[in-house]
Amino acid sequence: MTEPARQGELLFLKLGAASIWFTTALGVLHPFYREVGSAFLGRLGLPEWLMWATCAGELVLAIIIVVSAPKTWLFVAQAGGVTVFTLILAFLEPMLLVHPFGMLSKNYPFLALVTATWLVAREGWTARATWVLRGGMALIWMTEGLFPKLLFQQPKQARDKTDAHKDVQGTGRLEQAHRLSQPGPAERFVLGPGFSVEVVAVIFT
Repeated sequence: MTEPARQGELLFLKLGAASIWFTTALGVLHPFYREVGSAFLGRLGLPEWLMWATCAGELVLAIIIVVSAPKTWLFVAQAGGVTVFTLILAFLEPMLLVHPFGMLSKNYPFLALVTATWLVAREGWTARATWVLRGGMALIWMTEGLFPKLLFQQPKQARDKTDAHKDVQGTGRLEQAHRLSQPGPAERFVLGPGFSVEVVAVIFT
C-alpha cells in the first residue's frame, strides 16, 4: 500500500536539496573555490565570469525548490545539471571519481534525494521512491570506503599511513600507534564515510 507524502516530509526533502544548492552557491565567496574553479574553466577555455553566473543560478534554483512544488522540469534541471558537471569534471580529472574527499561521489546521494523528492511528490512513498532514497544514501558509504581506501588509494593516504607506522616503529607504545592510526574529528568530517568494515567495528564496539 502506497503511503501519501505528508507536507512536512516533502518540505524536509525539498529543504535538503535546496541546502546543497545554496551552500554550493556561497562557495564562490571563498578564494580557494574561485582558484580551483578558474583552473577548471581555463582548461575548458571558458571565461571566469561563468563561475559567478553559475553560482547565481544555483542560488536562484535553491529558492525555487523551496517555494514551489517538485515539478518534472525542476527535477530535470537538478539531475541534469549535476550529471553534466560530474561528467565534465570526471573527463578532466578521472581520479576525482575516487577521491577520498568525495569530490564527485558525493553527487550520488544528492541525485537519489532529488529523484526521491520528485517521486514522492508524484506517487507518495512507494517502494520505488523509498529504495531510491535508501540506495543513494547507502551507495556513498560503499563507494567512499571501497574505491579511495582500497582499490584506488591516493598517494597522500598511503604516505600518511607509512609515516604513521614509521613514527611508532620500535617505540613499543600501542597507545601511540592507535592514536596515530585514527583520524581526528576534522579529518573524519572531511573524509566522510570509511570502509564498511570500519563502520561495522564502530557499531559493535
